[in-house]
Amino acid sequence: MDEMEFTEAESNMNDLVSEYQQYQDATADEEADYEEEEEEVENLGETCRTQKLGRWYTGERMDEMEFTGAASSMSDLVYEYQQCQDATADEEEEEEG
Repeated sequence: MDEMEFTEAESNMNDLVSEYQQYQDATADEEADYEEEEEEVENLGETCRTQKLGRWYTGERMDEMEFTGAASSMSDLVYEYQQCQDATADEEEEEEG
């Protein structure tokens, strides 16, 4: 292999590496866009479910303030439950330690 052939082979290799990198970058961008769109769809779905549920309850003669109060109570229960779980986990760690 003479020097000219070697230079051409090296140039071809560099071109292939460059094309591969461009492909990788484009693929990564597409994946990021897809993940963002998927998250937006999930958030929109949750919003629609919440609104639909709210309309159903108010349609069943539940006052909107009752619905809001129930949602607040549920959030409080979840918070208290999480605190109990954390306390239990801390106690178990102390017993093991």
